[in-house]
Amino acid sequence: MADPEASNQSGGYDVEQFVDTPDYDLICTICQGVLKCPVRAACHHIFCKKCILQWLKRY
Repeated sequence: MADPEASNQSGGYDVEQFVDTPDYDLICTICQGVLKCPVRAACHHIFCKKCILQWLKRY
């Protein structure tokens, strides 16, 4: 059985783990998961820490 605390491959929590659909502002725009270890960029967008670090390494 999968660990309910485990994140999806990109960094955020799987939306399906929640009883109610999480608010849109709690969704990482990179992985489309619920924010895990959120960080705010200078532009005020919020991403999962793992997601934004991976994205920055690629670009």
